[in-house]
Amino acid sequence: SGRFVVVYNGEVYNFLVLREQLEGRGHSFRGSSDTEVLLAAVEEWGLTGALRCLNGMFAFALWDRVESRLHLARDRLGEKPLYYGWAGRDFVFGSEIRALRAAPQFDSTIDHSALALLLRHKYIPAPYSPFAHIKKLLPGTTVCVEISRTIKVGEPRAYWSARDAADGGLSRPNRSTEADLVDELDGLLSDAVSQRMISDVPLGAFLSGGIDSSTVVSLMTEQSNRPVRTFTMGFEDPQFDEANRARAVAEHLGTDHTEVFVTSKDALSVVPKLSAIYDEPFADPSQIPTFLVCGLARAEVTVALSGDGGDELFGGYARFLDTEDANPDTAVRKGLRALLRAGLLPGAALRRSLAAQDLLLYRRTELGPWPRSRKSLALYLEGGALEKAKPGETLALWRTLATRFGGRMDTAALMRADLWTYLSENCLAKTDRAAMAHGLETRVPLLGNDVVDFALAQPADRHVRPEPKA
Repeated sequence: SGRFVVVYNGEVYNFLVLREQLEGRGHSFRGSSDTEVLLAAVEEWGLTGALRCLNGMFAFALWDRVESRLHLARDRLGEKPLYYGWAGRDFVFGSEIRALRAAPQFDSTIDHSALALLLRHKYIPAPYSPFAHIKKLLPGTTVCVEISRTIKVGEPRAYWSARDAADGGLSRPNRSTEADLVDELDGLLSDAVSQRMISDVPLGAFLSGGIDSSTVVSLMTEQSNRPVRTFTMGFEDPQFDEANRARAVAEHLGTDHTEVFVTSKDALSVVPKLSAIYDEPFADPSQIPTFLVCGLARAEVTVALSGDGGDELFGGYARFLDTEDANPDTAVRKGLRALLRAGLLPGAALRRSLAAQDLLLYRRTELGPWPRSRKSLALYLEGGALEKAKPGETLALWRTLATRFGGRMDTAALMRADLWTYLSENCLAKTDRAAMAHGLETRVPLLGNDVVDFALAQPADRHVRPEPKA
């Protein structure tokens, strides 16, 4: 109709299914791209309705010519980034901060709250960015910008929530046997891999030898009529080397496998490039091997599938085995008090440590943005004012927020928190930025809509089972 204009970064994997549905509703298409299907879906179902139908990774800006409104949207779990904010009187947005910095009136004022978050988490979580006037759009949300005589930026609105998906699934208990659930998941994963193998350019996969990437490559092998291209980065230090496991999986599956061993010199050569690659402060040390393995893959393929998301969705981290560390009376706190009693830790340092620990626990319970209005949280985010935060006050804050998860922090809450924060803002950002620096597109089958909904709908004890004690 000419009503909508879109600027779009990403890929909608179920666009052929949506296209068929839209054709049945009278829409016709001039080309074969998923972008045209996206526009038709918005025409047919509205923005929110279309977003709930999309299965993919994306960030886009949609201009409504009729209502003079700009809509910004980001995919469910934040596979693709989207920054927005002000440069003087101009509203700016883009996939990279460097694009926004090109605006003539860009304000480089640093957000010190964001720096405090960086020191706590090793990354800057959405909605914060390094700059005071620029935000990152949260995963699974949209923001509407009304443009008339003035520009009015609305508050971000969620169109999908991990907690809602989990609550909805758990409210309908699944009586299936474990064997049936395994079969169901196998089918969902196969479909997700199949959708992401549709490509008119060379395609491969990262292979570490772990459960996640090995599962993805195994399913790719089942669906490919030629050996799957796999890529592994090995290390001289056996403490970090996964090449042997990856090689064993590759031999078992019969993949066309490439491995390269990284020296310390290779790793150090990447360091001067990191600020340009990641475009904002980012402190995960695995960004270096991730960049190198993306370069290795890009020499042979244009698209690579990865196993990201498995740990967060299916309880792969060791911390999920014991949620005792989410209790205010943790071993960490007991240890700090022991140091105090022994005269090895001054009282002021103890207060700062306990306050920081309480706020770490808070962050692990909170799935949305940080509420700046909370006094103790504001004190922490001021950085140097941390010593003013009282342990009792921050502990009360933690207890209040913990009630959002049934009055206590449990394994399911930790998993959802990691999915919403650590996965999107650390793991996915790390891989996406490293791949984009090489012109490599990465796809993540384990984050397919149906796979995520299935995983969230399962009780935590189906994902995390401690080893029986001898």
